[in-house]
Amino acid sequence: LCTGTIDRKAHHPFNCAVGGFRTRRHHNPRDVLAAECKEAGHRSVATEVTMARWTVPDPENPGQYKQAVLDVYSEPPPRWEPRRAHPAHAHWA
Repeated sequence: LCTGTIDRKAHHPFNCAVGGFRTRRHHNPRDVLAAECKEAGHRSVATEVTMARWTVPDPENPGQYKQAVLDVYSEPPPRWEPRRAHPAHAHWA
């Protein structure tokens, strides 16, 4: 149970870590975006992916590192390439 106080504008419930609302508010759109990527044909769709190549030393904490964690990672779908150009657009081929 949360022991926090409600402020005049009732911001506390939206930011409180107790009860899971803040986590669900983050996860729901993340999951929808991941599903849309899969449906659009993206490959290797994953959530909460740590990008090792973007890991950097933390200047405020020697010996520690800051990690970049992507909510959604995907590789784009393969490019669609026509086998034959339409006669009206033959100059594009």
